[in-house]
Amino acid sequence: MIIHEDPSPNSVSSPVSTAKDSRCYTVEDLMEMLLLSRPTVYRLLKQNEFRWFKVSGAYRISKASFEAWLNDGTVERNPAVLHPQHFKRNLLFFSRDEKSRLNFYIDREVSFMDDMRNTSAPLYGKAEPATTKTTMSVREMRQLLGLGKTDSYWLLHKNLFEVILINEKRRIVISSFEKWYTNQVKYHKVNGPPPGEELCKRSYSVPDAAEILKVKPETIYTLIRQGKLKTETTDFCMRIPKEEFERWYRSQSRYRTAADRERDREIEAQTISIPEMAKLLGIPRKNVYGILDCKKYRDCFVIERMADRPRITKKSFKAWLKSQSTYQLQKPKKETHEEPPLKLQCPKNGKYYSFQEIQAFYGISRPTLDSWVLKEGIPTMKLGRVKRIQKDAFDEVLKSKRKVEEDV
Repeated sequence: MIIHEDPSPNSVSSPVSTAKDSRCYTVEDLMEMLLLSRPTVYRLLKQNEFRWFKVSGAYRISKASFEAWLNDGTVERNPAVLHPQHFKRNLLFFSRDEKSRLNFYIDREVSFMDDMRNTSAPLYGKAEPATTKTTMSVREMRQLLGLGKTDSYWLLHKNLFEVILINEKRRIVISSFEKWYTNQVKYHKVNGPPPGEELCKRSYSVPDAAEILKVKPETIYTLIRQGKLKTETTDFCMRIPKEEFERWYRSQSRYRTAADRERDREIEAQTISIPEMAKLLGIPRKNVYGILDCKKYRDCFVIERMADRPRITKKSFKAWLKSQSTYQLQKPKKETHEEPPLKLQCPKNGKYYSFQEIQAFYGISRPTLDSWVLKEGIPTMKLGRVKRIQKDAFDEVLKSKRKVEEDV
């Protein structure tokens, strides 16, 4: 009698585990580990990158030789992930679909290596300090600035920041990108600090300079065209260096900042201008300049300049006024402007005015005349192509709206 014994669970092993524990790999094992198709694995075998042999028509790959090829020139890693250098060397032998899939694994591997450098620490012993990420992909830069694909590659072609190649993929050095970002104001991060931090520390834009001086930007452009302000161009934007702006500001006194205007108001309250002095004395302005240039009175006045114009202190003006008797303060005269009365005129027709005659006789504009006709209901009539207004009706309206001298 034959007795069949059930094998114990510990004695049973799967083909995969048996293959993994042996000294050789099969083609199926490489397909599973490298996530490649069977023809691609056969092409790798024909390149003789590692040792292999045939047993009864089946390929067997040396485990030690394959792992040495897989980890050649790299840090220790999971052997199930193919190193990017092998992708770079063998990419010409892959199909189009396999190339796109391998390119995806290259990007993922590079990003994984950067992340592992930032967060890696030994399980035992003293932990090493984490290093920051040094590069980023073009897609990450595009998402950071909220740009389209064309705009992002346009920035790369202008060489505004440092770009390196890793496995035939462009990577942007983060330090050079941040330096460029702080020295421009055109591009903004979607979620991040505003741009131009370093640029704003050393220069002004034209609107900034106009806001400081409380003038229009056209005034700043006029000063630039006249050569009084020197500028520099950054990313097609005109900027004024702060040192140049301060040098020009100290060389003039016409344009003032807000702080200097407050100080000028205090000076203005304690001084009078040349026209104000001429008005107080009741003399022409040229006579005031003659008084200031006279040797007799030259030392009596204290003059301060504000906005390139001389101003005389009120204290010195009062002292000079008491020291002489030639000039005295004049009482201000009230100016009254009275219009002379209008004199009624007789039109050529005798009973009707034309619109041109009313404008010539009384100096009334055509829009005002049209509004009087509509609001006051002045009767009009048309003689041929000319529109006329009845004289008596218009004279009554004119007397109610203007001062009129009766015609005898």
